[in-house]
Amino acid sequence: GVNRVHLAESLSAGIEILNRHKVDTVLLDLKLPDGQGTENIEKIRETAADVPIIVLTGLDDESYALRALQHHAQDYLVKGKITSGNLMRSIRFAIERFYWQSQYFQYLIDLPLAVIIVDEQHFIRFANPVAQQLLEIESARPFVFVKYPFPKKILPSFEIHYRERVLSIRSSIIQYQTRPCHIITLNDITIQKQHSSAADRLASGLKKASAQILTCLEEMTAPAVIVDHEEHFEFCNQRFLDLMSLDDIGQIKGKRWHDFPEQFTPGSVEQIEEAFHAKLVANVYQPVEKICVSVTGLTFCINLTTYNS
Repeated sequence: GVNRVHLAESLSAGIEILNRHKVDTVLLDLKLPDGQGTENIEKIRETAADVPIIVLTGLDDESYALRALQHHAQDYLVKGKITSGNLMRSIRFAIERFYWQSQYFQYLIDLPLAVIIVDEQHFIRFANPVAQQLLEIESARPFVFVKYPFPKKILPSFEIHYRERVLSIRSSIIQYQTRPCHIITLNDITIQKQHSSAADRLASGLKKASAQILTCLEEMTAPAVIVDHEEHFEFCNQRFLDLMSLDDIGQIKGKRWHDFPEQFTPGSVEQIEEAFHAKLVANVYQPVEKICVSVTGLTFCINLTTYNS
């Protein structure tokens, strides 16, 4: 039941009571000598953000009541139709609804991700601190009334350029203040896009460089071969095939020096491996898998198409 009731005949008197006493619920008339309409709700919210509000109105107008709910009242009652039963039900409902709303919004406020809620008229009604910073919204509270800055058609997922940033936007439909609204997350992916663009340019450059290297190897008069970090053959020029008395690169691809004992004696293989591994150790922190050395007239070339991120 109700233990104590504070009565105020004006908005300013009600605010003074809220500053002096802890209350569980506010029954707020929207027509007061010093305050009219939904502005009364806003002023009470500024003073007591953690108290549920039940609006009392003499207007039996559902649209007017809905406007009150959109300004973060928890319920409304029409004067002249109030009974002890519906008053107590409304108080219990307002307290419970406010509790769950507070828990939900506190979760959104604490998220490290930008979150906004946008109504059907494309106004932002809620913006957590991360979203306020990202969208440059100046407000001491998360409940705002700011025009949505992006295209009116809100898609489930899209990317957009906004003030020299690239934002990844995801949206879903929720019920907010009795109406369908969009809850939207905004992720600043500017740096990722820059890295992706740089990686694309690098990959393009590596492909061009690789093609140039292969052309140079093919035109070399000396034997040349590309091997991987485990010394498997991957490419060779015609001069190397002639040296090996082979007709096609397919005959050596994937094989190693030891697979050709007639062309490479154990001593020459050992010399090759020593030079190869000396260079491999020297380049162990380089972001490539193929190492370039020159030994016994053969060229081991870096394969720029293989890149470890």
